Amino acid sequence: MKKAKLKNYIRMDLKRLFSSVQFYIAVIGILGINVLNILDETGVVTESSVLYLFNGRAVVGAFEMLLIFFAILPYCLSFCVDWDYGYYKIELIRGNRNRYLISKIITTVIGTLVATIAGYILFVLILRLFYPLFPRGVEEIKYYMQLTPTAFQEAAFSRIPQLYFLVTIIPEALMYCFLACVALLISSKDTNRFIVLSSPIIFYYIFNFLCGTLRLPSILMWQSQKIGVMPDLPWIQNLFVTVGYYLLWIGLVGILFLRNVRRRIQFGH
Repeated sequence: MKKAKLKNYIRMDLKRLFSSVQFYIAVIGILGINVLNILDETGVVTESSVLYLFNGRAVVGAFEMLLIFFAILPYCLSFCVDWDYGYYKIELIRGNRNRYLISKIITTVIGTLVATIAGYILFVLILRLFYPLFPRGVEEIKYYMQLTPTAFQEAAFSRIPQLYFLVTIIPEALMYCFLACVALLISSKDTNRFIVLSSPIIFYYIFNFLCGTLRLPSILMWQSQKIGVMPDLPWIQNLFVTVGYYLLWIGLVGILFLRNVRRRIQFGH
């Protein structure tokens, strides 16, 4: 029997991803959290802009946990479902184990990345219905940038200033992609849905706590990666550094996921 290729696995997983309710719940959830987060600001500030409200959002506490939950939701439970209902046995018979598992990792990353970016873009578009995208003057734009400085702020002064919103979203989205892969890794050990969905949130807070307590280098701190850890570099190069940083983490977690599933299948538990 002809074995399924990796692209066929990915095609099937993507079809399953975009036809799932979880994906659209994630997009709406990310949008809703950001809207709720700026309601107080919109009630106080009479004259504002999308740039000001976008930069002024500060998702912390319960909102931050909910944002992580919605961001990882699209596909991190896929292996749980396959294992609990025995679908993985069918996939392994008709294909290759590594291809099947790599497809799960890739689709998990794509699901979280697309859902997060879509949620934030919808957030920006809704704000655009009521506010101008940028303040009128360059000096006012620079002032808003100083309130929440990032290594990507120069993108707002590029030929396509709208790119600023996208390049600011991407690092955060990649962080959630990594956390979704952490959930996928946990599912290779335990398919309990509550444990799988809560583990990335717990991991996120423990990791940040240890980084702050041990005073680890800023490049290891995810909050720094969200705003860029190399401010002296041009924003495009900084973006590539951040993308590479998270792809490295995702790759390491992916390797652990492959190893755990192989052992679980081998020992049948």
